[in-house]
Amino acid sequence: MENKEKIIKSLALLRETWQIYIKNLLKFLEVFLYGIIGMVPMFILISLFFVYGLSGWAQKVSSTLNLFLLLVGIILFIFSLYLAIVYSVRMKVASILLLKNNFTSAKDNFKEAKPYFVKFLGVSLLTVVLIIAWGFLLIIPAIIFGIYYGFATYILVAEDSRPFTAVERSYDLVRGYFWPVFGRLALVSIIGIIIYSIISKPMSQMEISGTPYVVYSVFTNIIWAVLSPYFMIYFYKMYQSLKNVKK
Repeated sequence: MENKEKIIKSLALLRETWQIYIKNLLKFLEVFLYGIIGMVPMFILISLFFVYGLSGWAQKVSSTLNLFLLLVGIILFIFSLYLAIVYSVRMKVASILLLKNNFTSAKDNFKEAKPYFVKFLGVSLLTVVLIIAWGFLLIIPAIIFGIYYGFATYILVAEDSRPFTAVERSYDLVRGYFWPVFGRLALVSIIGIIIYSIISKPMSQMEISGTPYVVYSVFTNIIWAVLSPYFMIYFYKMYQSLKNVKK
């Protein structure tokens, strides 16, 4: 029990996370904007096909041309989806690199994130598969091992390790400190749920698919984009604390 007390205290964790968040928010948002760039082609493609459908041109041209446009559209969609995934992963990796590199240039960290794509995607899929596998037994084992494997992506980037190594390392760090980690994760989860409830409450009074609903949905997504670095910093601080007590 004495060792567990060495993990950073909950209130100190919340306070230190907030201080780092406020001081470096603009760099996280800059990384987020770089990530958004990869989604632009998909947005343009979807907009073009939407306009094409509403304009009535689809009824005015031959079925052969429509089929050709559909095939081209599918190919372009697959490519734009791939590009969006790549930039989304790089955005997450770059955010962790910001923490690892003590908040050096956001642009440099986004460039540095490029080689991590396959490994980061691999460790993310690996943890999901493992958690689902435990979920076939019962929901409780899935939750337990979700906590054990929860730091794998951070370890992958921070320690430049391989996917399987990162998962094993995450398990080793949490082992013996499960309840302190669980408590701190539960605390930040409750905070997140409270914030979400407050932000999303107006949507319950709106008609789904209506313009106000769509506009407010975009607004809530922007708010979460601004808040998400806080939770990432919180996890990273916990990882650092566990790493220190496991030396």
